[in-house]
Amino acid sequence: MESWPQTGQWLSAGSISGGHIHHSYKLITENGSFFLQKINESVFADPVVLEENLRVLSSVNLDSTRIRMPIPYPTKRGNLFRRTIDDGVWRLSPWIEGRALSHNPDTKTIKEAVSAIAEWAKEVNQISYSAIQPPLPNFHQLPSIWNAFCRAWDGADGDRKHRASETCSRLAEGAAVLDVYNRLTTGLPLRIIHGDPKPDNFLIDLGPQSVAIVDLDTVMPGYLWMEIGDMVRSMGIKTPEDDDNLSEAGIYPEKVVAILETYSRATSSWASAEELGSFQYGPLCIIFEQALRFLTDYLQGDRYYSVNYPEHNFVRAQNQLIVWESYAEWLGW
Repeated sequence: MESWPQTGQWLSAGSISGGHIHHSYKLITENGSFFLQKINESVFADPVVLEENLRVLSSVNLDSTRIRMPIPYPTKRGNLFRRTIDDGVWRLSPWIEGRALSHNPDTKTIKEAVSAIAEWAKEVNQISYSAIQPPLPNFHQLPSIWNAFCRAWDGADGDRKHRASETCSRLAEGAAVLDVYNRLTTGLPLRIIHGDPKPDNFLIDLGPQSVAIVDLDTVMPGYLWMEIGDMVRSMGIKTPEDDDNLSEAGIYPEKVVAILETYSRATSSWASAEELGSFQYGPLCIIFEQALRFLTDYLQGDRYYSVNYPEHNFVRAQNQLIVWESYAEWLGW
């Protein structure tokens, strides 16, 4: 595994918890600390796409910005990933001594993160979106996700299907959001988006006004309103997505307003008027999508998301559905 010349002798590696997808470690070496990850190939079936996208992103010049974007180190052979014979695909990135946003950031911190992702988007979109390959099939494609949910419902285990019946009925009542999605994907320009701008993927306290944007595997062609949706879903909420105290779930309107206004202001110099007008509808699609994803995984026996107990994905789905209903009510939709 010692394929990276930057590290020197390896001393220890400690597991990092919190991620849904990859296995992550803090690697201690004689030359300092590094971020080591094993790629989850059951989710990212073609790591070559991830590597090629990262090479494209490495060409973006962020020197004049406050944004940091850690790209994996090349191996001794010049690859950004290292495949072992029997243990999968690994990569090594700089270790950044910052802290991730909390899961209940204050409004000031939210504005800092939203401004950072907007600044990042402006710079990376100097590249054509066609230079980036979609790393995940049907990601953020709501009609496909809805169809997958319907198939999962038809083939679900009887006990799980019974427990999820009320939640499924409430989701079915909101299916008109598919029309919103179709409207938002007609006539708007495709952009390069991060795809998962949640608190864990912003590192702050790196120095004067510096922000690192990490976890670049979901960078893909998409629409700016998708970023708004993910930020509202993860930063504008009262409880974490897997909190089982469902009576407390919902949105903080003041945080939602901060996200919408900050992103609109930060992108107004280069986004079209039609894009700016789409932002308030992004959370309707993205939060609904995430509720579908969690419930689909629950009905299929927890194949995608890591779970800590049998009902974990069901709790997540219920939580996200309440958040979606709370946002729809606030929007007056």
